[in-house]
Amino acid sequence: MVVTEPRTSSTTLAQLVAVASKADPSDLKAYLHEVQKFHLNGVHIPFWRNIPMSCPSRFLTPEMLHYFHKEFWDHDCKWCINALGPEEIDFRFLVLQPVTGFHHFKEGISSLKQVTGQTH
Repeated sequence: MVVTEPRTSSTTLAQLVAVASKADPSDLKAYLHEVQKFHLNGVHIPFWRNIPMSCPSRFLTPEMLHYFHKEFWDHDCKWCINALGPEEIDFRFLVLQPVTGFHHFKEGISSLKQVTGQTH
């Protein structure tokens, strides 16, 4: 297991400055190449950047992330599958544009048995 430092707001913002010094955010391909070096998702301007004392490593705890994940999959997503039907949901995921750094469900989501949140 690899142990890493918490992703604090100051560290993340400093990494974004370093990335922006090497790649213009409007050049998506170059920018995404640079952010991946820091394991960032490509968000250029985080919503929390100007909120005093905000630090994602403190307010996005593993417990909260697990709760959000369970809420989305066990309730919201399953409701959408039932409301629209599995074929329609799968089609909508199929036509989404793939985004670097995010999983693309080209086969849809209706037949997934388990959703772990792991990307690899």
